[in-house]
Amino acid sequence: MNQQQTWIGSRSMTRRGFVGKAGTALVGIGLAQAASGESFAAPAVARPRFGKARPRPDLVEKHSPQGLEVIQLTTEADVPSSHLYMEAQIFTMDSKRFVLHRSATAHGSDRKDPKHQYLLCDLDDGCSLWPLTEERGATAASVSPDGKHLYYFVDETRVNGGRFALKRVGLDGRDRQTILVVDQALPGTKFRPSHLYPLSTISSDGQRLAISAFLGDGQTDNAPWGLMVFDVRKAAVQLILHGPTWCNMHPQYSRATEPEASHDILVQENHGNETDAKGSVRRLVGGAGADIHVVRDDGSNFRNMPWGRDGNEACQGHQ
Repeated sequence: MNQQQTWIGSRSMTRRGFVGKAGTALVGIGLAQAASGESFAAPAVARPRFGKARPRPDLVEKHSPQGLEVIQLTTEADVPSSHLYMEAQIFTMDSKRFVLHRSATAHGSDRKDPKHQYLLCDLDDGCSLWPLTEERGATAASVSPDGKHLYYFVDETRVNGGRFALKRVGLDGRDRQTILVVDQALPGTKFRPSHLYPLSTISSDGQRLAISAFLGDGQTDNAPWGLMVFDVRKAAVQLILHGPTWCNMHPQYSRATEPEASHDILVQENHGNETDAKGSVRRLVGGAGADIHVVRDDGSNFRNMPWGRDGNEACQGHQ
């Protein structure tokens, strides 16, 4: 399977675990197994054996709305499955298909878990489940607004080292592509990203993705965290925001389709947090708490939202 790869350089964590533990571009076309990129390759997926969805009338109370049905989608006795975290963009526009993940919780997955997979649920096909990923370390999935692709990251980072990839696959499981591989400092910076946040966000035109990460060097307490924006068409990445208070950013792209508004990203700032040198968050938030901002995805036009840190309202995630 041909894959386009862009390298930045020479060559899981759950959301809750994330907050608790927290160049030069070489462009080429080749196989996923080529050079040192072979560990990013995903094997061909076969007909899944995840069990069959079944009705759960025992979960419907007598006072529930008439006609309400509860369907249990996953039935593996020894492997838990879950929806993605609540703000993740996982539905197709017609609401007939969505992405969940296997061997995971709502807060993410263990990037070293070989059982973890993103699955496509097709509601019109009896809630059938089809695997979309098989790479170890797959994380932070987002469905494109046109419902054609799943974007996700493969995290092989370590503090101040390792690498990660941005990948894309069709919702039919075909045409898997590696868009970008980052294995050294982000362009124009000294920062090596690690501890990728298990949530990404995609712009309403499907051209850009954003994800946050730890930027520490492994030697410095209260090192920065940052927000990276990926241009899918250019296979490029830019660090647009960084500092020690961005440990739990919950980035969310605007759903507006107007050209200018589509560049806005909502972010959370955890004032008073404390982080050790390895990215473990010792204090998630302090003082008057967190607040919310909007920033353009080129790092400009930073704005403050009028709630939080006023002694009256407190916010943390779930914007």
